[in-house]
Amino acid sequence: MKYRYTNWNVISNGDILRVECILEGAVYAREYFISGKIKNIEIREEYVWIYLEDAYYQVKIENESELVIDKYDDNDEFLDSFGCHDFYDDVVDI
Repeated sequence: MKYRYTNWNVISNGDILRVECILEGAVYAREYFISGKIKNIEIREEYVWIYLEDAYYQVKIENESELVIDKYDDNDEFLDSFGCHDFYDDVVDI
């Protein structure tokens, strides 16, 4: 499944979550391993929710280049900060 939001693509392919950010005409990407069977994926504006059997991941796109992925249990209790990245850091590294 592929979701697009402004300059972002969020792609779910089995247990791999690929997040792409398009900045200054180039595509920068990060891949994350999702442990557990994905039951459902929802997207609303800058949020993507990936629901598993007993937990979910909240992917939040902030501003033009910032990504935050948090994991919660099925009672909405925070479990872990799964990913945090500013794609402008990749632009500077080139």
